[in-house]
Amino acid sequence: MSILLFIAPNEAIPPLGTNARKYLDLLALGEVKESEAMLLFNGNQRSPIQDLGADRYCNWLIKPIENEQGVIVARKLDERHFSGDKQLDADARTERKRILKDRSHKQAKQGRIREPKAFKELTEAQREFFLSLGVAANDEQKNTAKKS
Repeated sequence: MSILLFIAPNEAIPPLGTNARKYLDLLALGEVKESEAMLLFNGNQRSPIQDLGADRYCNWLIKPIENEQGVIVARKLDERHFSGDKQLDADARTERKRILKDRSHKQAKQGRIREPKAFKELTEAQREFFLSLGVAANDEQKNTAKKS
């Protein structure tokens, strides 16, 4: 971890005792197998990976290692974080930030495109729900029947 502490910005290092720090400490030693991480983090290894890759900890670039079938079997830090060169470390962080913001932008666009369809589906579901309740006491049909 010493080379990472030396070149990483102070705010990039999570506090001791956090899952993000535990995962970063593992990454500092080399590849982290998914099976081991799953056991160590009780199946919640995604959260520290997301924390480390996000703005909060200055965008660590964590690379997946896949098997022949394309399944992620391990993860590792980008080599530039180990380089000892602050500029190379910064370049890796800039790359990660670009990837993160590109993904965020795509999700925002998809949400905007899907919103009209989702609203139509919600309106239809609400209509079906209210129809399933039957005739209410204050509905015109019910009131007309009482007056007769």
